[in-house]
Amino acid sequence: MDRSTVRPIAMIAALILIGVLLGAQLYTMKPPPPREIGSPDRLFSAERAKATLDELLAEEAPHPAGTKANIQVRSRIAEKLESYGYEVEKQDAVYYAENRAAFYSLQNLMAKLPGREDGPAVAVVAHHDSVGAGPGASDDMANVAAILEIARMLKQEEPFRNPILFLITDGEEHWLLGAKSFMEEHPWAKEIGAVINLEARGTAGRSIMFETSDKNSLLIDAYTRSVRSPEAASISYEIYKRMPNDTDFTVFKNAGIPGMNFAFIQNKELYHTALDNRENMSLGSLQHQGESVFNVVKKLANMDLNFPSLENRVYQSLFGVWFVSWPESWNIWGLWIDFALLMFVLFVLMKYKYLDKKMLGWGVLAWAVVVVVTVFGASSLMKGLSALSGVAEPWYAFPLASRIALAGSVLFLGWILGLYYAKKAGFWGLLMGNLFWWTIAAIALVYSAPLASYVALGPLDAAAYLLFVICFTPLKKYFFFRELAALIPALVTAFLWIGMAVAMDLAFGLAKSEWIAFPIALILTSLLPLCAVDKARRKSHKILLTLTLLVVIGSSAAALYFPPFSETAPQRI
Repeated sequence: MDRSTVRPIAMIAALILIGVLLGAQLYTMKPPPPREIGSPDRLFSAERAKATLDELLAEEAPHPAGTKANIQVRSRIAEKLESYGYEVEKQDAVYYAENRAAFYSLQNLMAKLPGREDGPAVAVVAHHDSVGAGPGASDDMANVAAILEIARMLKQEEPFRNPILFLITDGEEHWLLGAKSFMEEHPWAKEIGAVINLEARGTAGRSIMFETSDKNSLLIDAYTRSVRSPEAASISYEIYKRMPNDTDFTVFKNAGIPGMNFAFIQNKELYHTALDNRENMSLGSLQHQGESVFNVVKKLANMDLNFPSLENRVYQSLFGVWFVSWPESWNIWGLWIDFALLMFVLFVLMKYKYLDKKMLGWGVLAWAVVVVVTVFGASSLMKGLSALSGVAEPWYAFPLASRIALAGSVLFLGWILGLYYAKKAGFWGLLMGNLFWWTIAAIALVYSAPLASYVALGPLDAAAYLLFVICFTPLKKYFFFRELAALIPALVTAFLWIGMAVAMDLAFGLAKSEWIAFPIALILTSLLPLCAVDKARRKSHKILLTLTLLVVIGSSAAALYFPPFSETAPQRI
């Protein structure tokens, strides 16, 4: 029996299980159904918020800062708050934007719900201005309507420990000018102990808590204890703080105020267009966003906001049902325990001649080559489709075929390379070479982006403990346990990185194909050890490779067949 091979069925099983994980990921991306108008007042209802939105945005016209339409919308917001028994505070400001050498006339609206104590307030924030291209039903008037509904509901409850401030800013689309004016000039800015911001970068999808301030343990505790259907991952915090994108939350975060940022991001092709209207806004998204924020605000409003949050927590939601988090400091311990276990495993494999330095070297090289070649190949395919179609984004209206072509090209190229390197590295060389790179990635992330480190530590943890058991027992001699040693870390890798690939697609689209191909390539590297089949068993792999190539060719042809634009995804001007 060859101690450095596995059976073809292992790769088939891995691909099927990863497909199931992808299906589960896509299925759980759906927001919850909206609650009806007649729902109990203790429960947030998207239908009630939608009725408010219909009143606020009756003309469904663009209303950028400083326009007559903006004044009209703002007047309706103030009237709503006053009808709920609030005294509305108005802040007029003229703001000079140096980057445009222009003055902007703004007005923020505020209302306060007193607390039992005169402590720090919880601020709930959205902006009422839109871009000039469209009415901004989702960005951000639906969130304004959600805040008004939350304000109405909270007014009917017993007083909370902390005051609650409802802030509807102006000029967010003009470089966050309203939020900046509030922080620089209004005395209420000094009273804020925590802030919740509501945004949208599309018209549909689940509400994602995509950003927190630093030292987030108090915030994550509130989120964990209150949100019924969580959607959050701390890797997004590390990514977002390195990007130039800003929201009103940026102003509060830069001022040192702790808080959370919520948004839904699907249907980005409608973002900042005339189609960001009431008809295209998802009530499910409004339900999930409003319900999540309502529950978090209630939790924070009864917490001691003077208690310092001394640490960050790493966090990840699981299929929109469960939520796990742990202190950032645990990452370092986990990393070096994994490292020690893997060094023991490497020693045993080399001692008993399952692995040598040459095989390990080929395995290390295989990982790097597969990542580079597959990402470059998939990106080149997308550029080729663009060139053949004569349109920069031929997949804009109908992206499914192009998505399949991209993922299929990564699988095809990586699989071919895996079969090639399997002859040189064998199963153990490819497996340990893969874990070498995950160890490097984990060390880099733990010390430079700790809240993202779990995406590397997860596969490393799964492999280290499992391999330690297998390699220190006779189990390493058997096909099943060798296959298990690769399959379980591969599934952990797939779980953590499928969501990243989907998020990159939703946020940036196939125009950034390399950003989508990279997480898919990382998943594929975890499958490389399963390419190590003996010569007599390679027929199954070759048949599956041929089918994969046919899928890539067929989906590429289909991508060119479909029109690039449609009524619901028109070409941007």
